[in-house]
Amino acid sequence: MNVKPTEADQRACRSRRTPPSDRILASAKCLFFSLGYDAVSIDAVVKAAGVSKATVYARFQGKDHLLRCVIANECQVLSASECLGGLDALGVRRALTEIGTSYINTMISGGAISMLRLLSCRSVRLPESAQLLYDTVEGRFVHAAAECLERAVKSREINVSDTWLFATSFIGMVRGDLRTRALLGFDIHHHVDEARRSVGETVGLFMKSMK
Repeated sequence: MNVKPTEADQRACRSRRTPPSDRILASAKCLFFSLGYDAVSIDAVVKAAGVSKATVYARFQGKDHLLRCVIANECQVLSASECLGGLDALGVRRALTEIGTSYINTMISGGAISMLRLLSCRSVRLPESAQLLYDTVEGRFVHAAAECLERAVKSREINVSDTWLFATSFIGMVRGDLRTRALLGFDIHHHVDEARRSVGETVGLFMKSMK
């Protein structure tokens, strides 16, 4: 299941008021997300953006460079879409619940799923983009969970020897098989409510194991 471009992306592709670089990136994103990397050519991007091939190559080195820029832009959008601030004012149970729910919401977003699919076979060729995507979609939530657990250890709410290991395990349990289903193109939306409900159960299980 490919992801349909947003209305904002479609407007950016069509509007001649949009700067050429932004129009090229919006067009590349629409094409990559809807057709996949291999099915998209520079000529297709040129046609969709309404620019010349010379204009594209004056700004981007090729398809890989376009994909790197699309990934960077989308990761910036995802980073801004879920707020992990203020967790230090919450108790460990509520903070972990917030982190788990935010993680599910980020992981199932169309942008995250499309980027995971695009990079699943290209991480060796585009390691910086792969690292950025990991940090955005998963790494920052593991980090937030680890910080939450460290605060709880210091306040003696829990007893954990390796907070990073517990944080990684927590995110893994919250994720379940949703990411695999998404990467395989399955319709995951009927599993999402179940995954969100299971966050509370996962938090409860972890709280018992950390006493």
